Amino acid sequence: MESGPVHQWATSFRVPRIVIRAISDSADESLRAEIPRLVDEYGRPRLARIIVALARNPALSLDLWRLGRAGQKAGKNLGRALHQFIELNMGQFDRKDPSP
Repeated sequence: MESGPVHQWATSFRVPRIVIRAISDSADESLRAEIPRLVDEYGRPRLARIIVALARNPALSLDLWRLGRAGQKAGKNLGRALHQFIELNMGQFDRKDPSP
C-alpha cells in the first residue's frame, strides 16, 4: 500500500520507523471506476471533474458522501492510534544528553 515505499526508503537508510494505517473500506467494497479520476495524483479533488461526474450520474453523490464519512472515521481512528502510541512510548523520547 502507500506505506510500502516509505518503509523501503527508511530501511535503505536505516531509519527507525513504525507504520500506523487507518483503513476506510473493507476488502469486499469497491469504488466506482470514475471516483479515482476525481482526484489528482496527490489526492486533491478535481472540482470540474466532480461537477461533470455528478451531472452525468447524480447517484454518485451518495458514494462520495459514504467515502467522505469513511475517510473521516479512518482519520479519527488514526489520530487516536497515534496519540496512544506517543503516550505509551513517550519515555523513550525523553532521554537526556549525558554530556554537560
